Amino acid sequence: MILLSEEKVSLMEEIYTNTRLYKDFVNYKKERNLASREVRYAKKEFEKKLATDIKRNPKSFWKYVRSKTSVKTGVHDLEKEDGTDADVCAQ
Repeated sequence: MILLSEEKVSLMEEIYTNTRLYKDFVNYKKERNLASREVRYAKKEFEKKLATDIKRNPKSFWKYVRSKTSVKTGVHDLEKEDGTDADVCAQ
């Protein structure tokens, strides 16, 4: 059901960007907010189900926890052609 909502939001957004009419923007905004609400509800229900099934299925719980606590890497430092780190601030 969420997939259909996201497709509808995408369609409404395309219609609005083509026409630039206020009524199309209102329709897009309404569908976007509805889809966001459905996503939040689905996430809440999924997390609630994980919490109730933790005794029977701890592996899925910890898999979800690890996916939410993973560290995202940032942008790597610049390197010179010889492989040493470039000092950007000194230039």
